Amino acid sequence: MSQDDWPTGKQPRVSDDIEDDPPVEERQKARRGSVAADDAETPPDDSAKASRRAAQVEKPDKARGRAASRLRRVGEVVLALAILAGVVFLAGLGSGVTPAPPPRLNVASTLFCQNIDGLAGTISAVADSDLQWQPNGSAAIPGSNFFQHAVNTESTLQGTGSVAGVVQFGSGAQVAAAGCATPAASGYLQTGATNTTLVMQNIDNQDAILNVSFLGPNGEVDPADLIDLTIPSGTIKQINIADYAPGISPVAVHWQSTIGRVLAWLVDSSSSGLDLVTPTTAASQVVVPGIPGGATVQVLITNPATVRIKAQVEALTAQGLVAVADAEKLTIEAGSTASVDITSALSTEVTALVVTAEQPVAASAWLTHGADRATSPGVLVNATGGVDAFGVTPGHSQLVISNTSQTDTTVTVTLGATAPQTVPLAAGVTTAIDASQPGTVRVGGVGVVAALVIRGGTDDSSGMSVVALAPDTARAGLVPAWIEAQPV
Repeated sequence: MSQDDWPTGKQPRVSDDIEDDPPVEERQKARRGSVAADDAETPPDDSAKASRRAAQVEKPDKARGRAASRLRRVGEVVLALAILAGVVFLAGLGSGVTPAPPPRLNVASTLFCQNIDGLAGTISAVADSDLQWQPNGSAAIPGSNFFQHAVNTESTLQGTGSVAGVVQFGSGAQVAAAGCATPAASGYLQTGATNTTLVMQNIDNQDAILNVSFLGPNGEVDPADLIDLTIPSGTIKQINIADYAPGISPVAVHWQSTIGRVLAWLVDSSSSGLDLVTPTTAASQVVVPGIPGGATVQVLITNPATVRIKAQVEALTAQGLVAVADAEKLTIEAGSTASVDITSALSTEVTALVVTAEQPVAASAWLTHGADRATSPGVLVNATGGVDAFGVTPGHSQLVISNTSQTDTTVTVTLGATAPQTVPLAAGVTTAIDASQPGTVRVGGVGVVAALVIRGGTDDSSGMSVVALAPDTARAGLVPAWIEAQPV
């Protein structure tokens, strides 16, 4: 997205504007009334027999000429209709007509689920059919369309059609949760804590070779022993970030593979809170979903570029899109991560954030509430595809939905086996729906982002975690995130 003119409007720029339709080229005029060489008049002949032969030849030649002329006219009509259809189609795109989403297919999907060593947890999983869960080192466990199991290790989730899984770990009034995901060749993990553990799992049949760096407030740290780091096939690598960036906060971990891919996450476990951080990616506009009301909110912005850049933060609230005080014009130094406390600028209601910058940035929200803390990584918005967001809730959750587009919309929400409900959602508005019962969650709508705020129990002091809903795995035409992230 071009940043030549700094955004000052009141709407999030979730996608590049569609350019005006180019003028249709003038069609070449058909040659009408022309006479072919074969249709020229036959000169008079002294012989009547010769005249009759000439007449017999002349008639079919003229017929062929008329037939060719009719074919040309038919061709002109077909061409005109084709051009008209193209103009109508392009005009429809320019006027905001939403193309039909790709069809849902009965495809098999495999997701990989994170773990926190030393803590007991649960996995909640769902699939249209053929649902299987396999903890590391154990046999696969088949299940019905929805199940919950105890978990204490990394695991694999397989199923057919729409597939989703969430792992949840708890300790007292602290909760950490993450959605099962696919590996990636690159990404960012952002945290406001000073003592976290980076975990990278190589699930492929080939070794992964990657570079790991840390971006803090004072610039980038590139440890020599983390360049061309090899993670053998089928192994897990854990790195204590404090060994390389001691006392640095906030910090972003950036990994970039040259060969292979990994599933990466951060574990933050301390008396101040429990958190399981999942990746985000860099873009010129990022939406941070699912921010609960009543929490302390710091927005983390990482600038991987070699030059300083400008960024701004806006909020999608219950009243619509609003500017965030003290975050309207931020300067992010090259190769660094900045933290801005925006708690006082937000209301006590649920919200989402829109971070826009001159160059691609990674963004997350660092949340604290009571004795717990959580991270909401930024997501990219598909403003035209209309692909459902799909996930699963372990219970004790709140579904937070935000309309990032500039127009009012109607969102379709399906919880568990209940009938779908329609939710009108004005432009730039965020709303919340109770999702306290375990089961599937499906959200349909163009330009909409959704996330679950997961609690450890029924009361507000039971800890919290935020898990964004991912695109439905059963949709054809979706490119896996790890392919998009492969280095050029």
